[in-house]
Amino acid sequence: FAAFLPEVKDEAAQSLDRLYSREKVYEISPSLPARILSLLPRDADIAQKVAMRLKLSNAMRADMVARVSGEPPSADNIRAIAYYQSIECARDAAMLFAGDADLSATIAMLKEWSVPEFPIKGGELVSRGLPIGPLVAQTLKTIEGKWISEDFPPIIRVKEIADQAIAEATLASRKA
Repeated sequence: FAAFLPEVKDEAAQSLDRLYSREKVYEISPSLPARILSLLPRDADIAQKVAMRLKLSNAMRADMVARVSGEPPSADNIRAIAYYQSIECARDAAMLFAGDADLSATIAMLKEWSVPEFPIKGGELVSRGLPIGPLVAQTLKTIEGKWISEDFPPIIRVKEIADQAIAEATLASRKA
């Protein structure tokens, strides 16, 4: 590989073998980005450079970088990774970087799960009393973060989170 992938890590063969074994155990189809990334150090800059050199599409390039970015995948954060990236990206990240003890639970969190759509829009916050402007965007981001950290609870809970965030944002804007 050195002629066209000088970034290949010393333990690339073991890493690829580990990925292959995990794919077999969990009955997961091979993924081109995961196979390439198993050969490389976990580094977003290297992933970007290699994807560019291989003339991969912009989308594939971004997907490869996403797979190596962020904290290591675990059962606690894998759905958040899937929400921000994609199920495929999260699954590949788990297959590549989750610890052996956590992999089963991490993969299980994605089985038969679909990425939900955030159920609150800015207009709803405005109709509930927030002034139009950056405060709406900040409050939406706060609500969304809490929704994700609580593992995507149902709309009833999202509305409770929204009520609390609106109250806090309103109070903060009055103090400012």
